[in-house]
Amino acid sequence: MGLQPKNLTKKKQTIVFFLGALSLFCIITLDYIASKQRQSSYFFRSSLSQPKTSSSTYISPSLADVILSTLFRLGVPKDAVQSHLDNQNTLHVLVNLPAHEYSQLVPSLKKQLASQKYGSPLIEQHQLGTTSYHLWNITRDQNKVVILFQSPLRLLRSRKTLSSSLTQIKRQNKVAIIIDDMGNSLKAIDSICRLGYPVTIAILPHSQFAQETAQLAHQYGLEVLLHLPLEPLPGNNNSHGNSPSSSMSMIHSQMATPEIVAFINDCLQNIPYAIGVNNHQGSLITSNPRLMTIILQEIKKRGLIFIDSRTTNQSVAYQIAKSLNIPTSYRKIFLDNEVSSPKIKEQFIKLLQRARHDGWAVAIGHPWEETLLILKENQDLFSEYDCQPVPVSEIMPQSPSD
Repeated sequence: MGLQPKNLTKKKQTIVFFLGALSLFCIITLDYIASKQRQSSYFFRSSLSQPKTSSSTYISPSLADVILSTLFRLGVPKDAVQSHLDNQNTLHVLVNLPAHEYSQLVPSLKKQLASQKYGSPLIEQHQLGTTSYHLWNITRDQNKVVILFQSPLRLLRSRKTLSSSLTQIKRQNKVAIIIDDMGNSLKAIDSICRLGYPVTIAILPHSQFAQETAQLAHQYGLEVLLHLPLEPLPGNNNSHGNSPSSSMSMIHSQMATPEIVAFINDCLQNIPYAIGVNNHQGSLITSNPRLMTIILQEIKKRGLIFIDSRTTNQSVAYQIAKSLNIPTSYRKIFLDNEVSSPKIKEQFIKLLQRARHDGWAVAIGHPWEETLLILKENQDLFSEYDCQPVPVSEIMPQSPSD
């Protein structure tokens, strides 16, 4: 017997109600999901999808922008300023100002920093010969700016003057001198800039004054190299007191290719104006063809030169660089393996004799006072041995002669 009309109507109403409730539940659920995804929402628009209004939406100028604009606003000429942002987002600024202009700038700059709630900068002063260096460290939150004010009491040779003086020297035999382990002393780079002839500066990455050293070298027309730390053989750690503290701060033999590439990129970002690379230590790595190929391919991609420091007779670095068509050279003489003035002068003379015999020679020294004094006091020997001091990029031999 069929259902009565009354019962049928009641059942239909129940089904319709259930389907309606289910539909409403689905609509609300989908609308809620949309609101969580920051999409159009109707029921939850006011509480979830409206953008929050707070001070965090205001993007303030970076500390670097503020410092540079403040310097220019206070009258510092733009052509007196060099700046480099390293891979730690620290801005390094080199400012050349006469001493009296620096003295006039200091109160105004401190006042401007205080008015913008940057606090008092940490200032170090270094008097090196006739030049005053004032190193300002300015920090706020996680931001940092380092300003090196250089105030010569008398003008050193500029890039233009240095270059023009060298063009007058037309000697046949070329000598390039590289000073390794640079970046830990303003005094060392100041002394080298005063030599008046080209010396190539090889800077350890992440050393205390790495950027400032590169900026000063570039200002005075000196070539800059990245002094790339490589793992030495056990017991062959001839670091001259400036070795990286652990295997994590050098390229070591257990690194994968991506780690090597990342390390090289990090180091190069730390050294502005680098035109090439030479190795710091590295007797284990430079004797390994596979690892040196990885390193040199990265150097080639960046259009840089490579100088083999030859810390081991087993090095294959120069030969591999030549096979990759990288402009390259190699060390013939160490000036100061023995740090004594008589021995350093003896090595300096050997360098000139070697250059006169071969037509060229590359030497490596270190920023010892004894080494720099020999280079200063024996410049007349260049002409005596018919040698011309040149940047290392000018000595790219076709094949080794030793």
